[in-house]
Amino acid sequence: MDKEAKNTILWGGFIVILGGISFVILIRSEFIHDGKVNGHGTSQGNTLNAYEYIKRGLEKAEMEDYFNALTDYNRAIELNSRYADAYYYRGKAKYELKQYEAAIDDYDKAIRLNPDDAFAYFKRAKAHFVMGDNRLAEKDNNKAIQLAPKFEAAYHNRGLVKFDNGQDLNAIADFDMAIRLKPEYALAYFNRARVKRKMGFPSEAKRDFLTALKFVEQTGNESLKAQIESAIRDLN
Repeated sequence: MDKEAKNTILWGGFIVILGGISFVILIRSEFIHDGKVNGHGTSQGNTLNAYEYIKRGLEKAEMEDYFNALTDYNRAIELNSRYADAYYYRGKAKYELKQYEAAIDDYDKAIRLNPDDAFAYFKRAKAHFVMGDNRLAEKDNNKAIQLAPKFEAAYHNRGLVKFDNGQDLNAIADFDMAIRLKPEYALAYFNRARVKRKMGFPSEAKRDFLTALKFVEQTGNESLKAQIESAIRDLN
Protein backbone atom coordinates (compact mmCIF):
# COMPACT_ATOMS: atom_id res chain seq x y z
CA MET A 1 0.00 0.00 0.00
CA ASP A 2 1.56 3.34 -1.00
CA LYS A 3 1.73 6.33 1.33
CA GLU A 4 -1.02 8.28 -0.42
CA ALA A 5 -3.40 5.32 -0.26
CA LYS A 6 -2.71 4.93 3.45
CA ASN A 7 -3.38 8.61 4.00
CA THR A 8 -6.69 8.45 2.14
CA ILE A 9 -7.94 5.40 4.00
CA LEU A 10 -6.98 6.73 7.41
CA TRP A 11 -8.47 10.17 6.84
CA GLY A 12 -11.64 8.60 5.52
CA GLY A 13 -11.74 6.55 8.70
CA PHE A 14 -11.45 9.65 10.83
CA ILE A 15 -14.41 11.29 9.14
CA VAL A 16 -16.61 8.23 9.48
CA ILE A 17 -15.56 7.47 13.02
CA LEU A 18 -15.43 10.82 14.67
CA GLY A 19 -17.85 12.89 12.67
CA GLY A 20 -15.58 15.84 11.96
CA ILE A 21 -13.68 18.52 13.81
CA SER A 22 -16.61 19.86 15.82
CA PHE A 23 -16.95 16.49 17.57
CA VAL A 24 -13.28 16.54 18.53
CA ILE A 25 -13.64 20.05 19.95
CA LEU A 26 -16.43 18.81 22.19
CA ILE A 27 -14.36 15.90 23.48
CA ARG A 28 -11.16 17.85 24.01
CA SER A 29 -12.82 20.79 25.78
CA GLU A 30 -12.68 18.71 28.97
CA PHE A 31 -8.97 19.47 29.22
CA ILE A 32 -9.54 23.18 29.93
CA HIS A 33 -10.56 24.01 33.51
CA ASP A 34 -10.15 26.98 35.84
CA GLY A 35 -7.23 28.67 34.14
CA LYS A 36 -5.31 25.42 33.64
CA VAL A 37 -4.61 23.58 30.42
CA ASN A 38 -3.95 19.83 30.53
CA GLY A 39 -3.19 20.04 34.23
CA HIS A 40 -0.42 22.63 33.89
CA GLY A 41 -1.04 25.88 35.77
CA THR A 42 -1.08 29.04 33.65
CA SER A 43 -2.45 32.52 34.03
CA GLN A 44 -6.13 32.53 33.16
CA GLY A 45 -5.71 35.42 30.74
CA ASN A 46 -3.16 33.63 28.62
CA THR A 47 -5.17 30.41 28.67
CA LEU A 48 -8.32 32.10 27.45
CA ASN A 49 -6.48 34.06 24.76
CA ALA A 50 -4.72 30.93 23.55
CA TYR A 51 -8.02 29.08 23.53
CA GLU A 52 -9.58 31.77 21.32
CA TYR A 53 -6.75 31.35 18.82
CA ILE A 54 -7.30 27.59 18.85
CA LYS A 55 -11.02 28.09 18.20
CA ARG A 56 -10.25 30.38 15.28
CA GLY A 57 -7.71 27.91 13.92
CA LEU A 58 -10.24 25.10 14.14
CA GLU A 59 -12.76 27.15 12.18
CA LYS A 60 -10.18 27.57 9.42
CA ALA A 61 -9.26 23.89 9.56
CA GLU A 62 -12.91 22.94 9.20
CA MET A 63 -12.86 24.88 5.91
CA GLU A 64 -9.64 23.01 5.00
CA ASP A 65 -7.62 26.23 5.30
CA TYR A 66 -4.85 24.43 7.15
CA PHE A 67 -2.09 26.85 6.23
CA ASN A 68 -3.79 29.81 7.89
CA ALA A 69 -4.95 27.63 10.77
CA LEU A 70 -1.26 27.09 11.54
CA THR A 71 -0.86 30.83 12.13
CA ASP A 72 -3.49 30.74 14.86
CA TYR A 73 -2.07 27.61 16.47
CA ASN A 74 1.40 29.19 16.45
CA ARG A 75 -0.01 32.26 18.18
CA ALA A 76 -1.70 30.10 20.81
CA ILE A 77 1.63 28.41 21.53
CA GLU A 78 3.38 31.78 21.77
CA LEU A 79 0.87 32.78 24.44
CA ASN A 80 1.01 29.47 26.28
CA SER A 81 3.90 27.17 25.45
CA ARG A 82 2.48 24.44 27.71
CA TYR A 83 -0.87 24.22 25.93
CA ALA A 84 -0.96 20.56 24.88
CA ASP A 85 -4.04 20.94 22.68
CA ALA A 86 -2.35 23.69 20.66
CA TYR A 87 0.44 21.29 19.68
CA TYR A 88 -2.11 18.57 19.00
CA TYR A 89 -4.16 20.69 16.60
CA ARG A 90 -1.06 22.15 14.97
CA GLY A 91 0.08 18.58 14.38
CA LYS A 92 -3.25 17.79 12.75
CA ALA A 93 -2.92 20.77 10.42
CA LYS A 94 0.62 19.79 9.47
CA TYR A 95 -0.56 16.25 8.80
CA GLU A 96 -3.20 17.54 6.39
CA LEU A 97 -0.49 19.61 4.67
CA LYS A 98 1.53 16.36 4.34
CA GLN A 99 4.20 17.68 6.70
CA TYR A 100 4.31 14.33 8.44
CA GLU A 101 7.60 14.61 10.31
CA ALA A 102 6.64 18.04 11.63
CA ALA A 103 3.24 16.66 12.65
CA ILE A 104 4.93 13.86 14.60
CA ASP A 105 7.10 16.43 16.35
CA ASP A 106 4.01 18.34 17.49
CA TYR A 107 2.27 15.17 18.64
CA ASP A 108 5.43 14.34 20.61
CA LYS A 109 5.13 17.70 22.39
CA ALA A 110 1.42 17.25 23.03
CA ILE A 111 2.07 13.82 24.55
CA ARG A 112 4.89 15.10 26.75
CA LEU A 113 2.48 17.69 28.17
CA ASN A 114 -0.47 15.32 28.40
CA PRO A 115 0.72 11.69 28.36
CA ASP A 116 -2.82 10.34 28.86
CA ASP A 117 -4.24 11.79 25.63
CA ALA A 118 -5.40 8.80 23.57
CA PHE A 119 -6.21 11.06 20.60
CA ALA A 120 -2.61 12.29 20.37
CA TYR A 121 -1.25 8.73 20.27
CA PHE A 122 -3.88 7.81 17.69
CA LYS A 123 -2.99 10.72 15.43
CA ARG A 124 0.74 10.15 15.81
CA ALA A 125 0.16 6.52 14.83
CA LYS A 126 -1.48 7.70 11.61
CA ALA A 127 1.53 9.86 10.78
CA HIS A 128 3.95 7.01 11.52
CA PHE A 129 1.90 4.70 9.29
CA VAL A 130 1.93 7.11 6.36
CA MET A 131 5.68 7.50 6.85
CA GLY A 132 6.03 3.71 6.60
CA ASP A 133 7.01 3.10 10.23
CA ASN A 134 4.57 0.32 11.07
CA ARG A 135 6.36 -0.58 14.30
CA LEU A 136 5.80 2.85 15.84
CA ALA A 137 2.31 3.06 14.35
CA GLU A 138 1.30 -0.17 16.07
CA LYS A 139 2.95 0.93 19.32
CA ASP A 140 1.00 4.20 19.36
CA ASN A 141 -2.29 2.49 18.50
CA ASN A 142 -1.64 0.04 21.34
CA LYS A 143 -1.16 2.97 23.72
CA ALA A 144 -4.32 4.69 22.48
CA ILE A 145 -6.27 1.48 23.12
CA GLN A 146 -4.71 1.09 26.55
CA LEU A 147 -5.83 4.61 27.46
CA ALA A 148 -9.25 4.30 25.79
CA PRO A 149 -10.27 0.61 25.52
CA LYS A 150 -13.44 1.47 23.57
CA PHE A 151 -11.64 3.63 20.99
CA GLU A 152 -12.90 1.87 17.86
CA ALA A 153 -10.82 4.00 15.49
CA ALA A 154 -7.60 2.87 17.16
CA TYR A 155 -8.57 -0.80 16.72
CA HIS A 156 -9.40 -0.09 13.08
CA ASN A 157 -6.12 1.66 12.38
CA ARG A 158 -4.13 -1.00 14.20
CA GLY A 159 -5.89 -3.48 11.93
CA LEU A 160 -4.65 -1.53 8.92
CA VAL A 161 -1.09 -1.73 10.23
CA LYS A 162 -1.39 -5.49 10.72
CA PHE A 163 -2.92 -5.91 7.26
CA ASP A 164 0.00 -3.98 5.79
CA ASN A 165 2.36 -6.27 7.72
CA GLY A 166 0.69 -9.37 6.25
CA GLN A 167 -0.85 -10.38 9.60
CA ASP A 168 -4.25 -11.04 8.08
CA LEU A 169 -5.93 -12.93 10.92
CA ASN A 170 -4.76 -10.37 13.49
CA ALA A 171 -6.02 -7.59 11.24
CA ILE A 172 -9.44 -9.24 11.05
CA ALA A 173 -9.49 -9.52 14.85
CA ASP A 174 -8.95 -5.76 15.16
CA PHE A 175 -11.59 -4.96 12.55
CA ASP A 176 -13.97 -7.32 14.38
CA MET A 177 -13.41 -5.38 17.60
CA ALA A 178 -13.92 -2.04 15.86
CA ILE A 179 -17.23 -3.29 14.45
CA ARG A 180 -18.27 -4.72 17.80
CA LEU A 181 -17.74 -1.29 19.35
CA LYS A 182 -19.41 0.52 16.45
CA PRO A 183 -21.74 -1.77 14.46
CA GLU A 184 -22.35 0.84 11.72
CA TYR A 185 -18.60 1.34 11.10
CA ALA A 186 -18.53 1.31 7.28
CA LEU A 187 -14.78 1.65 6.90
CA ALA A 188 -14.08 -1.29 9.21
CA TYR A 189 -16.40 -3.52 7.16
CA PHE A 190 -14.69 -2.29 3.99
CA ASN A 191 -11.19 -3.05 5.21
CA ARG A 192 -12.20 -6.38 6.75
CA ALA A 193 -13.63 -7.28 3.34
CA ARG A 194 -10.32 -6.39 1.71
CA VAL A 195 -8.52 -8.81 4.03
CA LYS A 196 -11.04 -11.58 3.36
CA ARG A 197 -10.73 -11.01 -0.39
CA LYS A 198 -6.95 -11.30 -0.12
CA MET A 199 -7.30 -14.52 1.91
CA GLY A 200 -9.48 -16.08 -0.80
CA PHE A 201 -12.95 -15.77 0.74
CA PRO A 202 -14.87 -13.82 -1.93
CA SER A 203 -18.36 -14.58 -0.59
CA GLU A 204 -17.51 -13.34 2.90
CA ALA A 205 -15.70 -10.35 1.42
CA LYS A 206 -18.73 -9.43 -0.69
CA ARG A 207 -21.00 -9.64 2.35
CA ASP A 208 -18.78 -7.17 4.19
CA PHE A 209 -18.53 -4.88 1.16
CA LEU A 210 -22.33 -4.80 0.90
CA THR A 211 -22.69 -4.04 4.60
CA ALA A 212 -20.11 -1.27 4.26
CA LEU A 213 -22.07 0.16 1.33
CA LYS A 214 -25.30 0.16 3.34
CA PHE A 215 -23.74 2.13 6.17
CA VAL A 216 -21.63 4.49 4.07
CA GLU A 217 -24.74 5.66 2.21
CA GLN A 218 -25.90 7.09 5.54
CA THR A 219 -22.71 9.14 6.00
CA GLY A 220 -22.41 10.95 2.67
CA ASN A 221 -18.78 9.84 2.25
CA GLU A 222 -18.78 9.69 -1.54
CA SER A 223 -15.09 8.79 -1.82
CA LEU A 224 -15.45 5.68 0.33
CA LYS A 225 -18.72 4.78 -1.39
CA ALA A 226 -16.97 4.82 -4.77
CA GLN A 227 -14.20 2.55 -3.45
CA ILE A 228 -16.74 0.07 -2.08
CA GLU A 229 -18.78 0.01 -5.29
CA SER A 230 -15.62 -0.59 -7.31
CA ALA A 231 -14.62 -3.48 -5.03
CA ILE A 232 -18.07 -5.07 -5.39
CA ARG A 233 -17.90 -4.82 -9.18
CA ASP A 234 -14.49 -6.50 -9.14
CA LEU A 235 -15.95 -9.46 -7.22
CA ASN A 236 -18.91 -9.95 -9.59
